[in-house]
Amino acid sequence: MATRTRARQKTRADETRSDETRSDATPQPRPERPAPIVELRGTTVIYPGGHIGLERASLDVHRGEFTFLVGPTGCGKSTFIKTLIREVEPAEGQVLIAGRDIATLSPKRIPYLRRRVGTVFQD
Repeated sequence: MATRTRARQKTRADETRSDETRSDATPQPRPERPAPIVELRGTTVIYPGGHIGLERASLDVHRGEFTFLVGPTGCGKSTFIKTLIREVEPAEGQVLIAGRDIATLSPKRIPYLRRRVGTVFQD
């Protein structure tokens, strides 16, 4: 019985190798992933006085994902949240919510953005 098992294992390994080396094998298309709900692209926030709040931060959060932002005091967690609700504007990069660049929102639309983001502050 041990002989049969070894023979089967060799056959499976040989099949795998032949699939890998086959030149006529067409690559399978990757399923399209929907656009992220929250996206930062190379976002940098610089406060007055030159203090850097975020530096080239990039992040994607997709529908249904749970994302935890942790780190020591002063590492940019609150700046990140304030950037999402456009309380702080980035010096460079983009912040997109549901595929829309929030830098293009008019000042009267910002309260509507903040209602949709749903932020709970520490204090």
